[in-house]
Amino acid sequence: IYRINNHDNLIENHSCRIKSHENQVATLRQQIYSLRSVEDEENIRDQTDRKQIFHTIKDAYSFIMVRPLSPAAFIAWLIFIVQTTSFFLVILNLCGESNGNACFMKLCYFSIPKRVDPTVHVSQTIAIYLIILVQQSLWESLSCLSHGYNNHLKAQGVTYIWWLISNLLRLIEGLVAAFVTFMLVLQSENVVDLFENFMAMTFVSSLDNLIYLLADMNVIESHMSQVVKDCETITYREIQGDEPQNSSDATKSHRNIALVGKYIFRPLFISLFLLIIMYTIWAKFVLIPHMNGDYLCQSFYLQLDDNVNSELSFFSGSYDLLQNNMGRGSYFVYRESKYSINYDERRAMILRYCDNIGSWVFALERKEVEDECDIDSVYLKSLAVANQEKYDLLEVPIDDWVVKQEDTRMIPLQDFRITCQDNVPKYSQDTSNVCEKIEIDERDDPFVSTRSWSTAFSMMKHESNNSAVLVYDHPVYISSDTNDGQDIILYVGKRWTITSTGDFMDFNEIEENSKDKTSLKSYLRNQFHGKWSEYKVAFFSESALIDTPQDTMTPVGLNWFAATSKVKCETQSVDEKYDLSSILLCTLCNEKSNPCYYNGTCHNDQTCGCTLGSSGSLCQVPPTSNGLCDEYFNTREFDYDGGDCCLNTCVSGKIHTCGTDK
Repeated sequence: IYRINNHDNLIENHSCRIKSHENQVATLRQQIYSLRSVEDEENIRDQTDRKQIFHTIKDAYSFIMVRPLSPAAFIAWLIFIVQTTSFFLVILNLCGESNGNACFMKLCYFSIPKRVDPTVHVSQTIAIYLIILVQQSLWESLSCLSHGYNNHLKAQGVTYIWWLISNLLRLIEGLVAAFVTFMLVLQSENVVDLFENFMAMTFVSSLDNLIYLLADMNVIESHMSQVVKDCETITYREIQGDEPQNSSDATKSHRNIALVGKYIFRPLFISLFLLIIMYTIWAKFVLIPHMNGDYLCQSFYLQLDDNVNSELSFFSGSYDLLQNNMGRGSYFVYRESKYSINYDERRAMILRYCDNIGSWVFALERKEVEDECDIDSVYLKSLAVANQEKYDLLEVPIDDWVVKQEDTRMIPLQDFRITCQDNVPKYSQDTSNVCEKIEIDERDDPFVSTRSWSTAFSMMKHESNNSAVLVYDHPVYISSDTNDGQDIILYVGKRWTITSTGDFMDFNEIEENSKDKTSLKSYLRNQFHGKWSEYKVAFFSESALIDTPQDTMTPVGLNWFAATSKVKCETQSVDEKYDLSSILLCTLCNEKSNPCYYNGTCHNDQTCGCTLGSSGSLCQVPPTSNGLCDEYFNTREFDYDGGDCCLNTCVSGKIHTCGTDK
């Protein structure tokens, strides 16, 4: 029994020992697991640190950061000056070529084309995206500023001020390069020029990378290659919020700034922001204005020659840009503005570009718009035009217009004038400074044909507002009542004409057949057209070409010719074989613009008080050859008073007798 009890005690002791060993094993196992967790965490942290380490940017600006006072840094500064100067010269060139069509940020006027092909718009859309994509300096600087300056860089000998300067130079160069490239894209007229400019600016902006590459290849000075090796040893590490706090106050300040920059200078955020800004500017200043034709001349005044085709000059006048092309494609159309009736054979003239001819054409408006580009129906056309000239009519040279003869041959058009009148109308509607009364100069013969014509005319005015009645933007002059009605002087595009109220056949027909009587003033203002109206002309003036001394609002001082005979349904033309000696003058005097002759006095009512014996509305008729010797006119200019001062040449008149009257 005693031995059995001893064995039981031994068994109990061994059991306790086994439990103790089991506890020790469990403790060891926990320690092993704890050591393994620490090792795993260290491995993970090492891997994370390796992911957060970046190598130095491979461009010339890194020389400033690593060796700020070395010759390599001087070359980096020189590269920056070359790049920014090149961009600045491009901006100056853009400003110098300005046509005043658009203002960008109120800094300078750039020559944005008035209109381009749709392919250019598509290319601009692609190029704007590429501008952001290829600006390597911009993204590198943003990346560095986002990573920030920290103890990792400081431990490698990189100072904060040179780190900041190098990155700011990258940022400035990248932003300027993007801006200049963007402006060149906006003002490109064709796809080839667009991408040529794009590639040129991309090359200039990559000069800093090229210098670094040449130095790395030991092509430049050996000192440069050593600086490159030093740059490659420098690494970046992204700053962390839990970085040790036992650094200096300056380093803490740098860390805080970097943490802010980490969120501000995010490349994705900046790229989206720049893209939105660029596309908004492009749409506002290029795409929408091009679609609406905002940069094109909205209204111009043209004058056509009547030497080859006498009808052409009747289509002179103002032409307005149509907002709706009405099926004429992407090219804009100008339409005759003074005559908009479009029924029967009375159609307005239009100016448009035709792809099938490759030219601008001058043709009558038709319901089937493709018929307007039929070469057999056009009145005149331009020669083949360049790309930009397809959209901007004013870019077409004046000498490139040709007119069709009766035998369908095209010959150069003479006396063709065209001017934009968006800012200032070619002819003002205000006629307050225009002479209201004109008459035949008494020194000349009056108008004579199969009957006698009036010698005095006054400006026709509306009773409602006392404004002048305008035809082809010029006032109408009318005589007092005569047996043959009233004589009228009116402008028809290139020449002034003289006719009478009884010679407007279509107006008289309207008067007879219509219940609602139309006044002559309303007819002239709203319905008269030099080509379509049925009327008869007695006299034509000489050409009153735009921007010449004859280009005035009155027919004063012009020479006159007889008109060809009137044939039904045909327009009349000038017959220069029968010129007249009649000249019109303004009878209202003005001390500066229309003074009285021969010391006459201009009174407040614009009438002249004649002295020295002269006569006429402006005292323009000298008292010569009347039998009375006038000392003032006894000069060679007046043929010595017409011989009145010499008994051998004096001829007595009805009033004065030679040798007796003084």
